[in-house]
Amino acid sequence: MNKVTTSPANVSVSGGNLVLNLSSSTSGSLISTNPNGGASTGYQFTTGYVEARIKFPGDGTNLYNWPAFWTTGQSWPANGENDIAEVLSGKMTVNYHSSSGSHNQGTVAGDWGNSFHTFGLDRKATSADVYFDGVKVKSYATDDGNAPQYLVLNVGASGSSPAAYGTASQVQVDYVRAWQ
Repeated sequence: MNKVTTSPANVSVSGGNLVLNLSSSTSGSLISTNPNGGASTGYQFTTGYVEARIKFPGDGTNLYNWPAFWTTGQSWPANGENDIAEVLSGKMTVNYHSSSGSHNQGTVAGDWGNSFHTFGLDRKATSADVYFDGVKVKSYATDDGNAPQYLVLNVGASGSSPAAYGTASQVQVDYVRAWQ
């Protein structure tokens, strides 16, 4: 279970980067353009390209906790969820969820922790392509009716991933960009 708090202590800016901190197993952080979980405010997009330059926590072999860069529609799962870069069980994964079910696109091999990488989503009306460092790593069909999507960055605790807290758990975000 991903536990998220709204404590400002879990979000900061350091060296020009947004820092999301997991300070304990019950105190993670989440930044979203949909801050009220269903509110109709904040940045949304239907088609276009979004990317973020992120440093995920890890030791070179495993990634820690449950950090992710993802999009979601206002009504889940009908409006879809694109997990652009999601750590599950210590590995980097790409996933898609909709009312027709979860579609795990699998892991992406590589050392995605402890250094900055660029993660992107090219969303079209009925499909999506995911890019890591400018290289297409996954493509999949979508069936969410091209519903508007919000951007989400988070780090939370998970029983299935190697755990680390404090500085070792930090997700650092250099930038988030969107083109429509």
